[in-house]
Amino acid sequence: KTLNITVLGSNAGLADTLDLQLEQGRFLSRHDAQNTYAVVGANVATEWRNAGVQIATGDRIQLGGYLFEIIGILKKKGQNTLLPVSADDSILLPIEGMHRIIPHPQISAVLARYPGHYEPEQNARRFRLWLTTQFPGFDVNVQIPQLLLDG
Repeated sequence: KTLNITVLGSNAGLADTLDLQLEQGRFLSRHDAQNTYAVVGANVATEWRNAGVQIATGDRIQLGGYLFEIIGILKKKGQNTLLPVSADDSILLPIEGMHRIIPHPQISAVLARYPGHYEPEQNARRFRLWLTTQFPGFDVNVQIPQLLLDG
């Protein structure tokens, strides 16, 4: 059976940034950058189980022409309306390996958590400046969830 699922390029920091918890296995680590590992979202795992496909860590799934080893399955988190995607409905891969399944992957969103040393607006300006230097020629927009909530 074929399912349409969002595939996200990620790194080890996403679990902390989004406070993602695991049902089983582990999250991506900085040592996984060049590996074909995957972390499966809770809703994806449920869809597969409902279709009669039992999945667990150590199993392999095919994405594009590659086999990826499932190293983790996320606990259900629920939709966060401030985020562009839901981890529950996604498969997370090391961002460095996204070219394996998408010939020319593009970054559409970056999620970050600031350490709290400065005011949010100051952090946003600093982060925007840094992103602009990393991705010249791209339009960079930094949004602060707390400010969006406060109105």
